[in-house]
Parts: sequence; C-alpha cells; structure tokens
Amino acid sequence: MALGMRPRLTAAATAITTQRRRVTTLDRAVIEQFSEYLTKGLPFDGCLDILCVSSAAFYDWLRRGKMLADGSEPEDAYATLPETELLCMEFYLAIRQACAAYRLTMLESLHRPGNRNWFRDLSILERRDRKNFSRYDQQGGAPEHYDPDEKFL
Repeated sequence: MALGMRPRLTAAATAITTQRRRVTTLDRAVIEQFSEYLTKGLPFDGCLDILCVSSAAFYDWLRRGKMLADGSEPEDAYATLPETELLCMEFYLAIRQACAAYRLTMLESLHRPGNRNWFRDLSILERRDRKNFSRYDQQGGAPEHYDPDEKFL
C-alpha cells in the first residue's frame, strides 16, 4: 500500500466505522452484536470499542443482569420488573453463553485430529479461562513435605 492511501474496509468494517454515536441504552440489537463478536473470539474491550459502548455502562449492565440471574426470586417476580432490568439479565446470560460457545469452539479445535496449531489453541484457552485451563501453582511454589528433624537425626 502506498503512502497516503487508506486501507480498504470490508462491508462490516465500513458499517462499524460509520457509527459514531455512543450507545447508552441496552437493546436486543446490542445484545446480539455483543454475542456475535464474543463468539468469534473478540475480547470485551474490542466489543466495547466496535459498538461504542462505554465500559461503565457495560459493567453496570453486567452487574444488574448478574444480580437478577443469580437471585433467588420467584418466577412471578420477573413479571413486575421493568423491561430494562430484564434486558440486563438477558445481556448477562447472552454474554456467558457466547463466552462458553467460544471456549467450546476452541476445545473442538484443540481436540481435532491433525491440528498443527494445538499449542496456540491451548494458549488462548489458558489466557481466556485461567480458572479452568491454566496450571495453578501456589504462591511461593508447591508445598514441601520437609521435616527438619528427619534430616538432623
């Protein structure tokens, strides 16, 4: 590419770059786009940048959705909730489902016979989901079974 020339953008990238307004309200279109990008492997901050969502709004939607999804409220209590709260719960559950779908895709790729990029897939899983896929060593190393009395007796 010569100096001064702009790179060609795909149709999706062109649509994204023409959107210049900050998204402040949650709707089903934002939930679907977020889920799509997360399923493809884009991290949270990349989704926020593409969709023009502030991180404060994102974490507020997640917090409100988690409170509702993890709560112990009876089923009829959801009928009296405002639409925005139900959208936050839908957003939270969609985010979790999209992240799980991405992990499943990576696991299927990891276990595919003849996969020459298995180490790459494993590294991505270790970084994305440390709780389930990374090695855990206690701080200060593994516990030792050292008894000083045995050594000096």
